[in-house]
Amino acid sequence: MPTYKYMKYNKTNLPRNQNMKIKNTDTYIAIIFLIGFTIRVFHLLFWLKSPYWNGYFLDELYHYLWAKKIISGQILPYGVFFRAPLYPYLLSAIYSIFGTNGWTPRIFQNLWGLLSIVPFYWIAKRTIKKRWLIVLATFLWAINPIEIYFESRLLLDSFFAVGIIWLIYFTLLAREKRTRLSLLWLGLWLGGLAITRPTVLLIAPIIFIYLWRYLRWRTLWIILSFVVPIAPITFANYENGDIVLIASQGGINFYIGNNPQSDGTSAVVPEFGWNWQYRQCVGLAERQTGEKLTPSQVSSFFYKKGLDFWRKDFWNALKLLGKKILLLFGASEIGNNGNIYFLSRGSPIFYLILFGFGWGLFIPFAIIGIFGKKFENKSLLVWIVIIYSLGIVLFFVCSRFRLPLIPPIILLAAAGIDYLVEKIRGRNYYTIAIVLFLGILTFVDFFGWRRLDDPLSHFALGNIYFRSGKLDAAKSEYNRTLAMNPNFRGVHLNLGAMYFKLGEIDSAKVEFIKEVQCEGEICRALSNLGVIERIKSNLSSALSYSRQALEKCPDNPDVIYNYALTLYISKDYNTADSLLFELCNRSCDDVRMMNLWGVVELAMGDTSTAEELFEDVISAKSKKFVQQYDIGTIYSEQAGVGASGKRIRCWAYFNLAQIETRRGDFKKGEEYLNLSVATDSTFSRGYAGLGAIALAKNDLKDADEKLSKAEKLGLKSTELFFNLAAVKARMGDFHSAKIYLEKTLEISPEFEPARKALNAIKNAQF
Repeated sequence: MPTYKYMKYNKTNLPRNQNMKIKNTDTYIAIIFLIGFTIRVFHLLFWLKSPYWNGYFLDELYHYLWAKKIISGQILPYGVFFRAPLYPYLLSAIYSIFGTNGWTPRIFQNLWGLLSIVPFYWIAKRTIKKRWLIVLATFLWAINPIEIYFESRLLLDSFFAVGIIWLIYFTLLAREKRTRLSLLWLGLWLGGLAITRPTVLLIAPIIFIYLWRYLRWRTLWIILSFVVPIAPITFANYENGDIVLIASQGGINFYIGNNPQSDGTSAVVPEFGWNWQYRQCVGLAERQTGEKLTPSQVSSFFYKKGLDFWRKDFWNALKLLGKKILLLFGASEIGNNGNIYFLSRGSPIFYLILFGFGWGLFIPFAIIGIFGKKFENKSLLVWIVIIYSLGIVLFFVCSRFRLPLIPPIILLAAAGIDYLVEKIRGRNYYTIAIVLFLGILTFVDFFGWRRLDDPLSHFALGNIYFRSGKLDAAKSEYNRTLAMNPNFRGVHLNLGAMYFKLGEIDSAKVEFIKEVQCEGEICRALSNLGVIERIKSNLSSALSYSRQALEKCPDNPDVIYNYALTLYISKDYNTADSLLFELCNRSCDDVRMMNLWGVVELAMGDTSTAEELFEDVISAKSKKFVQQYDIGTIYSEQAGVGASGKRIRCWAYFNLAQIETRRGDFKKGEEYLNLSVATDSTFSRGYAGLGAIALAKNDLKDADEKLSKAEKLGLKSTELFFNLAAVKARMGDFHSAKIYLEKTLEISPEFEPARKALNAIKNAQF
């Protein structure tokens, strides 16, 4: 087998002209570093001023929340990993050292990208022999706008793309050095990339085969170290009940890209739309199989559904594959977590993206480089591009998925430029025509992706403003979305949520009805209509809306919760109990459900079961966060519409206190109430309960303090006002007592004890 040896040299021993060339090259690389650094700084400053700096959404928000979950103490998941975990763990390490600010991870990612110029230059020297092409290729990578764009996002893609450069570097280094250490290090690196994005496993055989030609049996050292980073993840999955190598998302992603409704780019599960949740996918799989499934079985179910599409509708599946190939090699940048053109407007990288310096400009030259030019290490680069490209089009296509291909594509394009120059010098102009034809084919936007503005971008921006409390700005973006597309899915739903938060219930109802009429997020809109009717005490209408929502989305946790809560308020305890029992028998990882079920059991007189459920709520730690992908359209907790897990634990403590006080154990009840306000100092019900116990003990000063705190926190209830009236009366403040009794009767006009007490005060004053 042929081998290649690279001469070791000392600059001082080289001829003067060659030494000057090396110095000039070093100068060029330093200039490239400076240019790459400058562009990154200006883009970071642009991003800092944008709403997206702290406005994480979709995968960014998922990574951010996962990292925060890790630093809060949940080091390992309570279930099988749904996604590869290395990036969130690295993010959590940064957060634990430097805090959860927006600067630190972005600085690390930009430095990681900037430093990749070194291994890229090293690889280029071993691939392209002409100095000006080496410098050009290195420059094109250093200023690559797509890499720079993703370095500013909390996404793994820029990190992974640089990892691919180092993978190629370590592969070539192992071939040169042929030492055990270089092989072991290569295997470790490959394994680390696998637990970042498992698609790298597709090119692992290429690395082994390539090195086998030169190293034979020594290549096995790579395999030994390759399994080291992966083994702990596999073991953690096994300990959590399933045999999954790294992550269980593969089947769902395959189905997303292989179904009759797929457009080849959008992460949409057709049964649930783009706002799908993992538990909905599990529910669908379990209903259709009639069995309770593990995560690997759920993944297999969706792989089978994707393959069924190929088997039953082969020609449409083939057409979809062809579309994905065109999208992959087209110049248009396809956003998966936001429109790249829209998000980069105003940044120094915008025009680089627009004119194809991120990807499209390289494709024609890379193609002629592959077919026309012989150069060292060509087979390694070409097969990495082919196999990894196949891995993308088998699923679905977007710019961030093809980002790892950019480094080898640039190197192939440099070889293509060299070939083109040779042909031009030889007066062979056919090659120019081929390049022009390929360029036109690449830059034609067949599917309309090169859009500088689109409704989805305004909708996503509106969601960021909504979550950050900038409601006027959110409303403005939602209205822009509707101006572009009056039936855009989810806009009326979020407008309704906004009005709901503002207390404009009737306006919220109008928006939810519009969402149903435009056939958008129907089940969520129906469920929210049920909530509004419940607030208005129209329980029959509330039940009707909630039931319709449940029929359309039987696996949506918000829908189930709202329906069960309406059943409880309607005093249909048996139906609520059956619904919650069925849900928790399948998978009870939602503390809201457990707390509500406990309240239902308490109402039915089963105190012991209720007590167990409330204790489960307190001990629960969001057991299935890591393997779920449940980042929805409305971020209800952050927007102030829903209840947080912390607040639900407060309710569980409060409910346990109620049980203990009914048993006559006021001391234990007081302990639970203290725990409730220790969990959340704004939990008004906890202070009201503590005030009631203090009143029972005739500790009037403490009772007045606790009850007044509950009132200041916004609580308005019959019990609170009546207890405050009692405290004020015992303290001799009959004027205040009278005011609180009147407030009591405003809420509950039929509350006879308050009426009698008020009459007694009036008669005494008279």
